[in-house]
Amino acid sequence: MALKPEQRIFIKHYLKSGDHIASYIKAVPGTDRKKAATCGKRWLKNQEISAEIAKHKPQRTPSIDEINNFQSTGQSEGKELTPQIKRFCEEYLVDLNGTKAAIRAKYSERSASEQAYDLLRKPQVQDYIQQLQLARSRRTEITVDNVLYELACIAFAKVTDFVRVETKTQEEYHPFASKEDDEDDDISGETITTSYRAVDVFETDGIPEDKIRALASIKMGRNGIEVKLNSKEKALELIGRHLGMWNDKLQVNAEEELKQLLKKVMGGAE
Repeated sequence: MALKPEQRIFIKHYLKSGDHIASYIKAVPGTDRKKAATCGKRWLKNQEISAEIAKHKPQRTPSIDEINNFQSTGQSEGKELTPQIKRFCEEYLVDLNGTKAAIRAKYSERSASEQAYDLLRKPQVQDYIQQLQLARSRRTEITVDNVLYELACIAFAKVTDFVRVETKTQEEYHPFASKEDDEDDDISGETITTSYRAVDVFETDGIPEDKIRALASIKMGRNGIEVKLNSKEKALELIGRHLGMWNDKLQVNAEEELKQLLKKVMGGAE
């Protein structure tokens, strides 16, 4: 889907200022700041708009030495960050809530929202937050791809990956007295074969690692082994949010990303 003229105006001004509110007002004149703040954030989450912004504003991944130096000196492009600003950046990573981060960093509660807004617009603060995120990813080895893959393993798991319903048979001998020679107590009988369905739970040693990720618990219950899977609906919802699928129309690049993710989870199968 092609970008609308007003969206291109928004991108142009956002690349210059980094201010989504002012950029939205430039693109849609007459909009009040409250509505511009909401609509501007929504546009930044739009797949095509964010891709266009990223295309014209590439981010360089710093080296480990640069990250270590940055964390120890608090400097970005020769500009020093105060301890309070560094604390704000660290608190911001906790919940990505600028106002709460400003309060925890000891800014005035009355002006915390404005302080957070101003700080998050500063390039050196954005750089510091990005580098803190990269340092944390290296430290924990947790990346967006790791999290998304884990969710996909849960979302696309099938109950038949862990159990199967099979038909079994059993033979029972039923004795009965012969009608022809009751006096001799000649007892005879017959063997009756019956069939029944049973649930066969696979041994965990034989289940692939990516399938095991979908298991929430395995326990022995009153009626045998109970297998519980993690919530597929919740995992699908989180994946959908990441891919921007809950808009009115599915973005083309989100659809392609979903196909690639499915291919990875299914072991390369088409």
